[in-house]
Amino acid sequence: MINLKIKIIAPNKEVLNYLENFLHFFFKNKNLQNQNIKTVRLPDKYKNFVFLRSPHVNKKSKEHFFFVSKSRSIYLQISKLELYYFFLLIKKFENVINLEVTYKEE
Repeated sequence: MINLKIKIIAPNKEVLNYLENFLHFFFKNKNLQNQNIKTVRLPDKYKNFVFLRSPHVNKKSKEHFFFVSKSRSIYLQISKLELYYFFLLIKKFENVINLEVTYKEE
């Protein structure tokens, strides 16, 4: 068995929920051996940007923007065959989200 940790970083909550539900559905309904899927919600990260409205005058006039990134960690115990299925599935989502995958064999 392989212990797999997936850290998903996405710009909004809908993408995270969709991917999490998709993984649960895939591993539960494919009659694979995996029954251990554990999801941990991680804190949101905020990045603030401040721009001057006018570069010439009035330095007190500023625009404030922020970027929020949502993230979750998903822990799985899967076999090697399921690992190949998993990487084929994740290939679909690589343009939408940022993934960090770490694994350890037992």
